[in-house]
Amino acid sequence: MTAEKQRPPCPECKSLMIPYIYGKPSRLPTEDGGPDDFYIMGSLPPERGETVPEWGCRICQIKDREELDRELGREFGPNWMHDLMDEDED
Repeated sequence: MTAEKQRPPCPECKSLMIPYIYGKPSRLPTEDGGPDDFYIMGSLPPERGETVPEWGCRICQIKDREELDRELGREFGPNWMHDLMDEDED
């Protein structure tokens, strides 16, 4: 998937980062931070002049989710940010 670009290291944990992609992927991300992993950013590409991230760190995302699990005393799934937004709307 990222053969054309070298994956940069995360500035926080130093693991290799994964790309953000737009459009409809032919498969789901592996969510393991490996070479075939990616973040799905939606169907529409960013607008001209819009600044969007090119890379993200799955390892830091997992650590953040586990920390949130401990703080709130419950377990969040892979879409934990969406879960929190849904709760805010209630």
